[in-house]
Amino acid sequence: MTGHYGLSGAAAIVTGGTRGIGRAVVELLAAEGARVLCTGATEATVAALRSSMTDYGSAVTVVRQDMRAEDAAQRLVAAAVDAYGHIDVLVNNAGGYEYKEPDEVGRRDWLDLFEVKTLGYWSLATAAFAFLKQGQGSVVNVAGTAGVVARPGAVHVGAVNAGIISMTESLALAWAEAGVRVNAVSPGATDTDRFAARARLYADSHAVTLEAARAALSAAIPAGAPAGPDEVARVIATLSSPSLRSVTGTHVIVDGGGTLGGRRRS
Repeated sequence: MTGHYGLSGAAAIVTGGTRGIGRAVVELLAAEGARVLCTGATEATVAALRSSMTDYGSAVTVVRQDMRAEDAAQRLVAAAVDAYGHIDVLVNNAGGYEYKEPDEVGRRDWLDLFEVKTLGYWSLATAAFAFLKQGQGSVVNVAGTAGVVARPGAVHVGAVNAGIISMTESLALAWAEAGVRVNAVSPGATDTDRFAARARLYADSHAVTLEAARAALSAAIPAGAPAGPDEVARVIATLSSPSLRSVTGTHVIVDGGGTLGGRRRS
């Protein structure tokens, strides 16, 4: 069944679409009747997604693309326009990282994350702008709660995500007259591979079972559980909906209340 978000027939680019939140976005947009070009960083994850997306036929195209490459944005936009003729939705979601103590973060950690996320998001958004303008489309930038609440193990992650939130607001102002909306979503604890890895580390360091570790991490979230990737995907699809013409420059936090009381305020 399609049509909940008004995206049937839309053409979308989703970066970092092979797993977790990105994969949930690809699946939801395709189920809504959109055509989706999505990227992955490794051939293994790209191949795995391709094999699991056969039900959608040509509606989903999966490509391997290192978003640090200087021509990545131009290549993806050209591929999407060649395949679909237009671009209506851009979901910038690429960017993996490790939490590290400040003295463990190296220059390469900073540069890799900045190039993939802040610079990569900007490059792809500006490369796609002319096509997004034609259909008054939408950009959704996936940041993260480290950009609004300081974390000792996320000095580079927080700085990059805060930059994405600021960039989102600037682009929203710049492109509002053209009818192109730009919004940001910051997931907190989400039930993905990263949450599973956190649970394993907690189990090892506290000498408890994996089930007990998940329970402890979940108990630290006011809502009592991590968000599901599909829940974050629905927020992203909502922000992408052409029915929300006045929603731009918005930053939606999806964290079960985990950052309440600690968010930066201007």
